[in-house]
Amino acid sequence: MRRFTCIIAIGLLTSLMSNAQNLEKYLEIAAQNNPGLKAKYVEFEAALQKVEQVNRLNDPTFSFGYFISPVETRVGAQRMKFSLGQMFPWFGTLDARQDIASQLAESKYQEFLAKQLLLYRNVKKAYYPILELGEHIKIQQNNLKLLNTYKELANIQFSNGKATMVDVLRVDIKMEDLESKISLLNDKRSPLEATFNLLLNRAADTIVLLDSFPKAVSEYYGAQDSLWLNNPKIAAFELRIGAAKSNENLATLSSRPQIGIGLDYVVVSKRNVSTIPDDGKDILMPMATVTLPLYRSKYKAAIKEANLQQEVLNLYKKDYENNLLSQYTLAKYKYDESLELIRLYTSEVTKTKRILGLLAISYGTNGKDYVELLRAQQTLLEHELTLSTQWKEYHIAVAQLDYLTNKK
Repeated sequence: MRRFTCIIAIGLLTSLMSNAQNLEKYLEIAAQNNPGLKAKYVEFEAALQKVEQVNRLNDPTFSFGYFISPVETRVGAQRMKFSLGQMFPWFGTLDARQDIASQLAESKYQEFLAKQLLLYRNVKKAYYPILELGEHIKIQQNNLKLLNTYKELANIQFSNGKATMVDVLRVDIKMEDLESKISLLNDKRSPLEATFNLLLNRAADTIVLLDSFPKAVSEYYGAQDSLWLNNPKIAAFELRIGAAKSNENLATLSSRPQIGIGLDYVVVSKRNVSTIPDDGKDILMPMATVTLPLYRSKYKAAIKEANLQQEVLNLYKKDYENNLLSQYTLAKYKYDESLELIRLYTSEVTKTKRILGLLAISYGTNGKDYVELLRAQQTLLEHELTLSTQWKEYHIAVAQLDYLTNKK
């Protein structure tokens, strides 16, 4: 297996590099244009704005009152009143709010990274079937040329009296069948390209530039342990769990009193009585306010809610990790299976070509075994198509493994 892998990798490295450049370009276009990915980033930016909102004090309050019926006092009648006040939450409350908002904003960024990885995988999964289609069309066209050669050979043998017209008709039937299949394959290209182009957020009929199908493999270096390393989805869960813990702390702080300070200023009219000291002197009065959090049940409920949020998020995280491991196991199986089938059908194609060559020589010599020649040609066609499909399955499996192990 290792020797087979190295031979293919070295022999077709140039083709892979050329194709990889095209794919890399399309991944960049998708990252720049995909509306779903853009939306995730805007969500992150919106969450950042929340951080700037929660770590600020509430706006101070200002009030004005006018005494319709002035209140008479010894120094004069009270005419109007101005009040200015500011409430302060318990120590550490603003920091707790900022911590929650910061962790939620960071979780949004991790969700953006997870969406980006998913987009890359989807672009690859849409790209490789188009390459497979192009390869299938090329294989069918090559086989059509081969059948045309066999038709000429059959005509020659018929002219020489070594074969019957039946041989010519047999190859005609096969050629018509291939021409029909090629036409259907060409029709299939448009929907595949439309699916691909829409991932890049561009017109569905945009031409997709393709190189030859990449046919190089390497031993996959992704390991199961890398599922948990730098996984943005898991990081998002952990940040949201951290925010829920901070919510619990915030609920505790909210159960503490809030303190307010203020200042009242009362305008007093003069009585114009010289014997009264401070006649008409305005009143300046400092104020202090303290909230009394007597209704404890709502604070206990908020703490309980934060605890339950942590439990829910931990369960979702565990469910995601189990699903991640399940997907990895299946993708690894697909990867190993496709490599084994590539090895098998590469060998089958080589052997069938040798058989086909021998049968063609035999028919050209004595005009016999034409049916066997056509049967071998059909077998070669099927093997080549299957081999091309397995290359597609291999690259899709690698794309899935890259996605699961957090690689572009």
